[in-house]
Amino acid sequence: MYIYAKLSKYEFLGARFFGSGLGNILFPWARSVIAAKKYHFQCIHPTWMNLRIGSILRNENDLRFYSDLFINSSNNICGFKKHILLLLLKKIPEDKIKQHPICENLVVIYSGINEYFQPIINDHEYIKAQLVKMTSPKYLKGLSYDFSNSISLHIRLGDFKVGNQVTSIFWFLDVVNLIRKRTGKNLRVYIFSDGNDSELSPLLTLNNSQRLSFGSSIADLLALSKSTILIGSKGSTFSMWAAYLGRMPIIWPTGGLIHKLYQDNSFREIESDGFSFPEDFYLHMLHSLQIDL
Repeated sequence: MYIYAKLSKYEFLGARFFGSGLGNILFPWARSVIAAKKYHFQCIHPTWMNLRIGSILRNENDLRFYSDLFINSSNNICGFKKHILLLLLKKIPEDKIKQHPICENLVVIYSGINEYFQPIINDHEYIKAQLVKMTSPKYLKGLSYDFSNSISLHIRLGDFKVGNQVTSIFWFLDVVNLIRKRTGKNLRVYIFSDGNDSELSPLLTLNNSQRLSFGSSIADLLALSKSTILIGSKGSTFSMWAAYLGRMPIIWPTGGLIHKLYQDNSFREIESDGFSFPEDFYLHMLHSLQIDL
């Protein structure tokens, strides 16, 4: 059998059309990687290249084409053979894999968000290792950045403005001020965002803060996974992936904890109104920041 992570409904000649962003397409890829490991099947290289007209029309900083983010580091099937297998072999969805003999010539298709992180909830170390392995080396520099004694913010704007999903900039400001007040430290603030400087001005004018980007969505995601403290955007799977990979203390806006990521230590992930958080989270945050009581 072969395994293929189908990242978009529409794929043609090495490109996807109208596809989702990086946070969403990593779910089928991750499930396919775990299945390949479990069943010893060969992977067909995913189609990462994405053509998004909306990103161009909105003049977003990251057009999210994803054409140069990943390399075929595991010798996955690609090129002409990939297209022949996908054209000629019978394809079955991932939930039907146990109903077919292992010896059959089939392509098992992994697609969609499914149950978010639930199928891979305990595989974060392996998934991160595979993600780093396949990322183009020029986008790995954020992994060595020093995030000690700092707070990282992931502020999703871009297409979230279309559906009115944006988390208030002033909520982020309240949380930063709360953390600084509780710790008694003027902690450095790093801002990762697809918004413009005007939209982010309440945070950019904050003392000891700066925008940070490492050149691509995957570079920023891996950098965010190294955060000491992470403040995420409601509804953003990108924020969720950073937390899943990094296991740092994370704060969500009220109603923003869509899926529990730390089932072993749930006190590390909380929702907050921006004016308070639980004492056990505060203690864990101090430990992460290496601040003595």
